[in-house]
Amino acid sequence: MDIIYLRSSNRRPVRLRAVLWSEDDRGAIPAGWCEGCGKEVYEEGGLRCRRCEREDEK
Repeated sequence: MDIIYLRSSNRRPVRLRAVLWSEDDRGAIPAGWCEGCGKEVYEEGGLRCRRCEREDEK
């Protein structure tokens, strides 16, 4: 799995490719980090977590 870190001090790992169907994704590195609260986002191309998306809809 290809991984990079977004920050040098508060390291936030991000995976560069999708998790394959044959891989165990329970311990997978997140695809990104929520712009609102900083929580892990596992959806490819997702910029906000589900909670923040629901709050935006209200």
